[in-house]
Amino acid sequence: MSDSRPRLLWLCGPSGVGKSATGFEIFSLLARAGVRAAYLDSDQVSLFHLAPAGGPHVLRARGLGALWPNVVAAGARCLVFSGYVNSPDEVRLYTDAVPGADVTVVRLRADPEVLRRRYLGRGWLPDLAEAALADALALDRTEFADTCLDTSGLTVSEAARRVLDRAGALPGARPGGPLMPTPTPATPPEPAPVLWVGGPTGVGKSTVAYAVHRQYARAGVPVAYVDLQQISFLRPAADGDAIAIANLAALWRVHRDAGARGLIVSGDLVPGHADVFATTSLTGCRLHASPDTLAERLLLRGRGLGPPIPGDELCGLPPATLRRIAARAAREEPPRDGVPRVHTDGLSVEETARQVRLLAGDWPATPRDRDPGSPGPD
Repeated sequence: MSDSRPRLLWLCGPSGVGKSATGFEIFSLLARAGVRAAYLDSDQVSLFHLAPAGGPHVLRARGLGALWPNVVAAGARCLVFSGYVNSPDEVRLYTDAVPGADVTVVRLRADPEVLRRRYLGRGWLPDLAEAALADALALDRTEFADTCLDTSGLTVSEAARRVLDRAGALPGARPGGPLMPTPTPATPPEPAPVLWVGGPTGVGKSTVAYAVHRQYARAGVPVAYVDLQQISFLRPAADGDAIAIANLAALWRVHRDAGARGLIVSGDLVPGHADVFATTSLTGCRLHASPDTLAERLLLRGRGLGPPIPGDELCGLPPATLRRIAARAAREEPPRDGVPRVHTDGLSVEETARQVRLLAGDWPATPRDRDPGSPGPD
């Protein structure tokens, strides 16, 4: 690359090939080298079950376009973006959303047996493995990517370094570059009910909040879901909360314009987050688990079991370290502060999600349309 435009380094490929793991490793390598970088998985900006006309790629492209100005204003020289795409027209949807970006599309591939092993090794939706293999064969016949990397036989670290070699020169560090100030988002034209799910490390905030989202979706309630951590990866950065607030505000506007009546958020609620939604009715709850349950759940995370989470720094840690993290998380449980708690010991994810919905009552009804006699969603 011969100019200083911010780079969008886009990793695509079939499910299970390692887009998210490789992308996050590239993000980490750049940050350690002093290049202010951001990371985003396309799935994390499109968790709303009512896709707009044109399909889910339209919503993902709008989400990317909404967050791109924020990460550039925050001084990021490269946004590493992981997401599936399979045609030049789909690529164009995204590139049109990031004017001024220097876009490089890298397709990752792997031999069929390698891909099958990786996919099944995730322990997540194994019944879709054959579909992923068929998709991989179709992608091998395409030519829309700028370059293709065969990751068969490569570790995640090796694949990340080879992608950087293929991508060419990246924008250098911007010492002392500007950090995002806390934004003042425009007031939404309609009330924006928010259901915020928090809790200690390892309690299952993201998993439960996503299950709550799916339950509302099955009931026909148009609500979107955002995992705050997943839209906030920016390093090195002096103020991680600023990019989280800016991106949350931008992404809510995308979902609202697509028809969402409410927003479910998982993550730690800090000052400034609630201010994103100027006319919002904020409903919060905190998940709670005993020290033994936290340790049990963290040990499963450490073994890589459960849904894949981009940037999960607990995955691969030794059991002794995970137990120490669980003990610290239990000790740091905040005192009762008026935020309702949901006790999760002995409950499945779906059972916990139902408890959250019971606590939320008739959410996402707003003060304007709430009927005191109406029940909450089934």
